Amino acid sequence: MIKTTESSSIEQSHLLLVEGMDDANFFAALLKDLSLEDIEIWPIGIGRSFKNNLKILGKLSGFARIKSIGVI
Repeated sequence: MIKTTESSSIEQSHLLLVEGMDDANFFAALLKDLSLEDIEIWPIGIGRSFKNNLKILGKLSGFARIKSIGVI
């Protein structure tokens, strides 16, 4: 499931943070092929936007349930 920082909550316990939508679409297809459905994909950018969007993630509802975060 691909989410954005405009989303209001984190629903899964595993996050995969990627640079942009091309990366998000690639990993969404890969995870679907591998039947891994409990991972949210968040395209959060690079540089300053990465830093700002990472702060936003920490404030979203559901952040406390996160067990793992992968960064690509």
